[in-house]
Amino acid sequence: MSKDNGIYILQLKNECRVLHAKNIENVLMDKTNPWCGPFVADWLVEYFEKAPVYGCITDAVAAAAELSDTAGALEHGMKLLLDLSHTWEEYENMAEEDS
Repeated sequence: MSKDNGIYILQLKNECRVLHAKNIENVLMDKTNPWCGPFVADWLVEYFEKAPVYGCITDAVAAAAELSDTAGALEHGMKLLLDLSHTWEEYENMAEEDS
């Protein structure tokens, strides 16, 4: 049975967030270049709102590596979701507008 999980680093204009999750494809908008934003705002906020926040990518990658040590088997390994055009607050606003 598929685990469909991974460690995901979200890098935005103002911060990074890290989490271990399943079914991350709900966040992805562009299927031709899925790991670059923009992302589906309501799903992104739902997945990452409680994830630890980091001020730089170096700290986020270190946290992701540490998380991967305890996560067990990862079907998708570690992935970077990149959107340097939007802030977390902008995604929260977009999610509110969509609901």
